[in-house]
Amino acid sequence: MIRDVDRSEVIGPRVIDSPVLGGISARELSGGVKTLIAIYKMPEKIFNASACGDNCAK
Repeated sequence: MIRDVDRSEVIGPRVIDSPVLGGISARELSGGVKTLIAIYKMPEKIFNASACGDNCAK
């Protein structure tokens, strides 16, 4: 999801390489990616995915 939506690569447990921001933490990922990860990890919860961008649709 991180690679597909944010076009970033996970380098290590706490470092993500963003083509726009450089080295970032998971806190700095887009809201769309964070929502998708939450949906995946907690399927019993209800999330509002309508705020996610079109790049999150697939």
